[in-house]
Amino acid sequence: MKKIICLLLCTAALLLLSACGEKESITAPYGFKLASDPNIVDYAFFVPSTWTVDKQGGVTAAYYSENDQTSMTVTLYALPNGVSDLDGYWNYYADTLSGTYGAPVDVETENILLDGREARRYTYTLTLGETAYKFTQAVCIRSGGVYVITYASTAENFDRHAADAETSINSFTFVK
Repeated sequence: MKKIICLLLCTAALLLLSACGEKESITAPYGFKLASDPNIVDYAFFVPSTWTVDKQGGVTAAYYSENDQTSMTVTLYALPNGVSDLDGYWNYYADTLSGTYGAPVDVETENILLDGREARRYTYTLTLGETAYKFTQAVCIRSGGVYVITYASTAENFDRHAADAETSINSFTFVK
């Protein structure tokens, strides 16, 4: 009997020790699925379960449908030289946009938290050709990198998916 109890205690101790090393499980919000691979990237990013996930070259992306190319992406950039904060990053990024597509218009800025870290949300419109596109970007600087969650849609479809984009941004989690 003592041997059996000893064996059970040893087994329980091993199970407890192995459980201590496990990562916290990642749970998607209701109606959402995990789009990122936390074995490859250091974050968990969720999109609506009906969206198509497209992982290409270090960018986690998803889009609504073939007919409605509304999309969400997460990209990680190295901080550009001379940039150390969110204002500096936006100025750098807005200058880059202006040189390529024209200046972003109707820019709205809001301080937010991204997984408890200081971040900023930028919402703006760009016209490409004859089509107006609206974007929301949640930007966070962490460990020398700039994490950018981008929600992009035609201006006419922007509000249609805005609540889903908000859930994706609010549920974003750093896992490492």
